[in-house]
Amino acid sequence: MKHSFDAEIANEYGVEIAIMFDMFCFWISKNEANNYNFQDGKYWTFNTYEGLHKMFPYWNVQKIKRILNKMVELDLLVKGNYNENPWNHTTWYAFGEVGQKLKNALSIDWSKVTNRTVENGNCRIVKNDQCTMVKNDQSKTVIYTVSNTVNKRNIKESESSDDTDLSASETIPYVEIIDYLNSKCSKHYKHTNRIAREKIHARWNEGFRLEDFKLVIDVKAYDWLNDTKMNKYLRPDTLFGSKFEIYLNSVAPKQKTNFVITKGMKM
Repeated sequence: MKHSFDAEIANEYGVEIAIMFDMFCFWISKNEANNYNFQDGKYWTFNTYEGLHKMFPYWNVQKIKRILNKMVELDLLVKGNYNENPWNHTTWYAFGEVGQKLKNALSIDWSKVTNRTVENGNCRIVKNDQCTMVKNDQSKTVIYTVSNTVNKRNIKESESSDDTDLSASETIPYVEIIDYLNSKCSKHYKHTNRIAREKIHARWNEGFRLEDFKLVIDVKAYDWLNDTKMNKYLRPDTLFGSKFEIYLNSVAPKQKTNFVITKGMKM
């Protein structure tokens, strides 16, 4: 498997978004060519995070979530849900206005792209140990096709450095999260609590968002609020710590509605 990206898009948005964008160009264009998955005036493609992880094994699931969330924020993609099964929450993606303009600007005949490589006579190919560079001589668009055998150490270093501050371009709702915790669990944590902010920041950088924090608070308040032994763990370092995703997935989908927590009563 080979993954490609446009150099100009990578320069504007970063290599990771450029690689993911290329994948969406490929699949959405295929669906458009076959008149498949057309909904609300757009052609869509869908996949689970686990499915995308198989396509991009050098990124973990949380990394993939972060990239997709960022692309939605930038209007490169929009999200939808057109699953026939109401319990199927697989996310569908189509191009946003910005993404559609970028895709249209690429001088690539996607009908001639197979297995992530270009079969176009107007392209000349230069290879080295880590990637294939495909350069369109007419448009000067450069595509780098990166093999799965790229040096793993470099990938690990890149992923580690990316984790440091994905949230720099967006505001993390520390106050809203802490206020929600205090109101649901009868606590009095301050918005400036260092540990709370560190934990929230870490989870936010993993791709979790406000609704995820609220759901974890709801779930564990339901479990622990009236439990004298566990009530003390309704605190930021526990709720927003390393088990955050486990807590988030510890409730059945049909139960993921608004919890009503009443002291002295357990639903």
